[in-house]
Amino acid sequence: MQNIFTDQISKNSIKTLLGLATGSTFPNWSRQTLNEFKVIQPQNSVIDVFNRLITSKVQKVELNVNESQSLVKLRDTLLPKLISGKLTLPADHSKTKA
Repeated sequence: MQNIFTDQISKNSIKTLLGLATGSTFPNWSRQTLNEFKVIQPQNSVIDVFNRLITSKVQKVELNVNESQSLVKLRDTLLPKLISGKLTLPADHSKTKA
């Protein structure tokens, strides 16, 4: 099972870590910087409960993001065709069954 706790700690720490990085093209961290970076490490039982509670929610967010990206692609494909007249809708499309 994916460790959601670790993923969330990483996502929440990235801004701080980027602030500690050196290098202009690629972020670089020294071993010392990474060794000195502190994160809270709860007991494994707490992490397990967190993962159990949050996994389905994170999966739902990921599904919603994927669906949103698909809808954006569909909109970006259809809208120019509708505007240009290459694609038309029936005059009374409000009676179309869902």
